[in-house]
Amino acid sequence: MTDPIVPKQPPPRGCFGKLVGCSGLIGAVIAGLMLIGMFTDWNEERELDKAEQAQAEKTAELQEDLDAFSRSHAPEMRQALDSLVQLEALTQARLDELRRVLEGLGRVAETDPDFQNWQESLTKLHSDQEQLRNDIQDAFLAYRKYQLSPDSGLENSYQDLIQQGREAAEATRSRYTQLRSELEQQE
Repeated sequence: MTDPIVPKQPPPRGCFGKLVGCSGLIGAVIAGLMLIGMFTDWNEERELDKAEQAQAEKTAELQEDLDAFSRSHAPEMRQALDSLVQLEALTQARLDELRRVLEGLGRVAETDPDFQNWQESLTKLHSDQEQLRNDIQDAFLAYRKYQLSPDSGLENSYQDLIQQGREAAEATRSRYTQLRSELEQQE
């Protein structure tokens, strides 16, 4: 049995009709609505990009203010944080080298007691860095509140946070002085 031959339909007229599969005025209206929708979507994306860029600029500016604050008003905290960052990089490099040696000898690094201890030290270093960063942010926030508030009672809060941060920085520094000297002795 043969299929009946179906005559071909003529293509729709007009460029808009070809675009949406309709002819004449209806096709033009539909195509116009589609273009408006595409423009609206593009414009909304552009506005979101502008808002995201503005937020990123505000965040960068705030980070610069925070860095300047930590250098001028909380230098002990900043120095302790910088020391922890350096010590973390040194510890990570040594941990990577130990892993390379152990795996080169056909051993599993995660089962080696020294590797496990160093990994724990690295994890603790990272959490102490985060805590110190949070302490700096808390002190910065108290300082900004003090600056912005007509209430002079906030100065005590700011000074207390700075003192607590200094004490935390000193405790952290002394805790990791031992680890640093152990690492340097192994060189």
